[in-house]
Amino acid sequence: MPEIELPFDSDRTQGSDEHGSFRRRIRALTESPKFEFTFAGLIVLNSVVMCFTVQYNGLDVGKVINYYGCEKTSAELWPGALIAFFVLEMIFGVLFSGEIILKLVAVDLAFFKEGWNLLDLLVVLAWIADTALSGALPMDPMLLRLLRLIKLFRLLKLMRTIQGFDALYIMITAIKGSMSALVWSIFVLGCMMMVISLLLSTFLDGYLDDTTIAVERRLEVYTYYGTFSKSVLTMFEMTLANWPTSARVLTENVSEWWMIFVLVFQATIGFSVVKVIMGVFLHVTFHVANNDDLIMVNSRDRDVKLYAKKMARLFLAADTDGNGRLDADEFVDMLQDKTMVSWLGAMGFEAGPHNAHEAYRMLLKMAGEEEDLSADQLIRGVASLKGPATSLNLALIRSDSTLSRRALKDLCKDTERLLERVKQSTFREDAAGIEDMQISAVS
Repeated sequence: MPEIELPFDSDRTQGSDEHGSFRRRIRALTESPKFEFTFAGLIVLNSVVMCFTVQYNGLDVGKVINYYGCEKTSAELWPGALIAFFVLEMIFGVLFSGEIILKLVAVDLAFFKEGWNLLDLLVVLAWIADTALSGALPMDPMLLRLLRLIKLFRLLKLMRTIQGFDALYIMITAIKGSMSALVWSIFVLGCMMMVISLLLSTFLDGYLDDTTIAVERRLEVYTYYGTFSKSVLTMFEMTLANWPTSARVLTENVSEWWMIFVLVFQATIGFSVVKVIMGVFLHVTFHVANNDDLIMVNSRDRDVKLYAKKMARLFLAADTDGNGRLDADEFVDMLQDKTMVSWLGAMGFEAGPHNAHEAYRMLLKMAGEEEDLSADQLIRGVASLKGPATSLNLALIRSDSTLSRRALKDLCKDTERLLERVKQSTFREDAAGIEDMQISAVS
């Protein structure tokens, strides 16, 4: 019995298709780079508003503690700022809530499988609760909003595909790659500072316990070297920051003989060791950045685009008749200019007046043309001929040479066999002629 299609069944199917198409459009929207960068910009703007909010609150605190220069309250200095902060906070809250709703519509329960989405949901729920309870949350919701800044790191995978963010991606990649070098640098420097701090604390114990020395002088020394933790902090300060102050504490209060220790320390640790660590750190950082696959590909693409742009300008300058084609006369005239020859040589294309015709014939042969070249043909041809021979070029030549040598050997063998057949045929013909002569003589 044939099935009967009811009208409401077709309507239901059509509605399901429309719903699925709508969800697909919403999902494509939420997964697009424009969507991600739009809300990344909103996160940055929200952070700027939070900075102004903290500044506003800080001015009030300065007024309360009578800090110098804070003679007026925040409301007097920035009238209407609280209303502006509230309105902007509501706008940002609504926009970020809309982001959550769109993602829920797009992916349903799969929304809760991604940590970034859970972080966004937590921040939005905290904002809603704080707004509904009029700030009665046990913690400052601004701390949760600051967590949203972590989401900006998610954009690194999108920055790789956008040319304008190449420099930022290189910096982030170099920082990530230098973590191991940073850990070892801190370890080596920390071990040195620990040993020297122990020695200093031990040597200065007698001075700090000497009651015949003025208390003020001992207190000054104790401030810098009285405990192990103080000595470690002082050593790092002497190594990486303002070393004369901590050095003067020793030479002026304890003994001028400490000058030897200070100078030796600065010459070895403060200069030599630190510079070596910095050199190794930079070497590892550049090595990681230069060997990143994406950075190498993007760098290659940029070089190709820059080369094509330069060659296009060259073609326009050489095409004197403006017909969009470069003939032999225009090419030769272009290479009569010494500046142009030097510029092409700097790009790796060693052509000049002495070999202009040969170079042009090679370009025509590579392009499959007989008379003139287009801009694209010139760009591709020069790109194939410029630069020194690479290992691949030599390998191809070696392969072609091997094939030619093999073909030549086969030709020689065929020639030898042909000559042998010719000799045999000639010998038989001569023998037959002699035999005929003999027969004729007998008869």
